[in-house]
Amino acid sequence: ALFIAIYPTYIFVCMNLLTETLAFFTFMLYLCLLVNAIETGKTSLNILTGIVFGCHVLIRPALLPLFILPFIFGLITNKINKGSSQNRLGLRNMSRLFMLQLAGLILIMLPWWIRNIVTLGSLIITAEASGNPLLGGTYPYFMNYFEDVPQSIRGDNAKQMEWGIKRIIEGFRTEPMLYFKWFTIGKTKYMFDTPYLLKMHGSTQTVHLIIHRIILILGVPGVILHSVKNLRAFWFYLYGLGILALQLMFVPDPRFAYIMLFFLMAAASHLVVFVLDFFFRKNSRKVEAS
Repeated sequence: ALFIAIYPTYIFVCMNLLTETLAFFTFMLYLCLLVNAIETGKTSLNILTGIVFGCHVLIRPALLPLFILPFIFGLITNKINKGSSQNRLGLRNMSRLFMLQLAGLILIMLPWWIRNIVTLGSLIITAEASGNPLLGGTYPYFMNYFEDVPQSIRGDNAKQMEWGIKRIIEGFRTEPMLYFKWFTIGKTKYMFDTPYLLKMHGSTQTVHLIIHRIILILGVPGVILHSVKNLRAFWFYLYGLGILALQLMFVPDPRFAYIMLFFLMAAASHLVVFVLDFFFRKNSRKVEAS
């Protein structure tokens, strides 16, 4: 909560008409509802969870594949804890929860699908604007950016998508190390190296960068530590990694790290608490020994 309250990017987005604020709210609400929906198994709560996820997808269409993640988590957790009370996460029960949340998702998405069929003449599940950002993300470190793209396809989303996929296949075939580095470390660095809206206020840039670096430096080891200690924490951070994996397909931008930073803040907080707890316990033992 402290990191969220003082992180300048999270403050600045509230001062502008941006989708980030609504996207962050719907995603946090979805996570809260999801935990309670799976824990309780209530029909209404699971349908509501699907509805809220649908609201988030209408804002951030690229994150639709994350819908399946909690059910994979449930089945794997049930397999690990077979014979224990965790069997409520068995295949039969998880299938029921999946169908309920899917019903909620369809309920909120249905007007969008009907609108697309009526106005555009085809069923568009989320959006059709992913071709250009996917193509833009196929140029390692933005070298020769869009120079090989024919003018005839620059306004055609489907053809840009096709051209981008061809570039990815050809790139990994001819220069595998360059493309592997770009689609992993390279794009991640572009997204996290500079905080979003850094230049919005010149007087806060230094503080903005310092807070951003602290979150990154504490967050990465915090994710590892918390994940090793707790299976549920691992699956929590897997949401952040899932978002990162989806965004790595497209052109990198600090804006895409907006939601992911929340997971790093949570991990950084856990690391700080862990370190403080370790030193306090160490000091108390010394006092008891003396």
